[in-house]
Amino acid sequence: MRKFTLFLLLFVIGLAQCCYAVNSKDVENAYYKYYSFSKTHNVYNFNNYTDADYKKLSSENKQEYKTIKKINNLYLKGKYNKILKKYPNFTPARFSLYLLDISNGNYYAGLNQLGFIRNQDKHFDKNYLAELIFMGNYKSKQYDKALDEVYLLSNKQNFYAYIADCYLNIGNLAIAAEYALKTPKTDKNYYLANEVLFKVYYRQNNIQKAKSLALYLIKLNPMSPDNYIRYAKCEDNKNIKLKYLYDARNRIYTVNYRADINADIINLEQAKINDACNSMKVFTEKPDWNKIIEESNYNNYSYWEKRQDSFFKDTNECIKRYSGTERAKCFESVTRNQYRLTDELNKKIAAEKEQAYRNTVVQQNNEMIKQQYVRNIELMNINNNLMQQNNQLQNINNQLQFNRYRY
Repeated sequence: MRKFTLFLLLFVIGLAQCCYAVNSKDVENAYYKYYSFSKTHNVYNFNNYTDADYKKLSSENKQEYKTIKKINNLYLKGKYNKILKKYPNFTPARFSLYLLDISNGNYYAGLNQLGFIRNQDKHFDKNYLAELIFMGNYKSKQYDKALDEVYLLSNKQNFYAYIADCYLNIGNLAIAAEYALKTPKTDKNYYLANEVLFKVYYRQNNIQKAKSLALYLIKLNPMSPDNYIRYAKCEDNKNIKLKYLYDARNRIYTVNYRADINADIINLEQAKINDACNSMKVFTEKPDWNKIIEESNYNNYSYWEKRQDSFFKDTNECIKRYSGTERAKCFESVTRNQYRLTDELNKKIAAEKEQAYRNTVVQQNNEMIKQQYVRNIELMNINNNLMQQNNQLQNINNQLQFNRYRY
């Protein structure tokens, strides 16, 4: 009887402990007692108790600690969804999913995770949460929603440049300029603030201020092609505009972007040739870069850009050094040189096509020879097999004849 009573008591205690572990709203709400959060690295670190500290805990807290430690094992393995399936309010797992979503560019899913934390977790730093939601909305281009978070930021001054950009993108230029101008030089986003300010001035048609700011942006970041393009947009002098477009193009490494800038360069350079020809009283065949390109079907951007630069360098020399008949002769010389280059290029293209055709024929012939060789080997193997079979049959026949005469 005593044994049964003891067994029943242990069973009840064990059942109570199990029930406590399963009914675990308290576990979710108590996570903050066992984790420390680093804003610098955006990570939760589990604080393991020493044996001495563990012994000081109440029975309930010991069970709570054991449960969260088990959850932490899943957390360390990155099994966040498995945790949230049983503990949907467990912030470390949900915050880790937010980080994964953001790193994959899935801002909407990440913002949903932060919204869940805001609604369910009273212990998460509210100001930091507002910063994260603000930046999530900003990066996902939900500028109105981002601005809704501004009033919750305790250190709003650190976000002036982003706030300015938000107002710029919703069309409120005056407030955008106000926040951009508030951004101090020591701010890490000071450059962005000046980019915003340039766009404000340019859209307000305040070209002189925009022009000055473009020069300042070049000073802040001389390697950015965008800044030279900005200045070129504000410049009326075509020669100066061209200089800045060349500066921009020569700082670009992607072909498509480079080609876009080159299109503006070609239009301006060709316009100079057209004006020079129109001002002459003598007839000459006008050098025309667009026609030159059309005369050859050669898809090599680097070749055409180098040839284009050489062409416009020559035509600019004609315009700068000569007038009247002498300029006409200079233009004719440039045009003849281009005819020669085009002829050489077209011969090269034809030779490459011929060589490619020959290579194809040779490759096909080699393939046929290879296939024929394989077939010959197969035939040889068949013949060898037939000869072996004939030899075997002959041996059998000879053995039969021998046995016949023997008996």
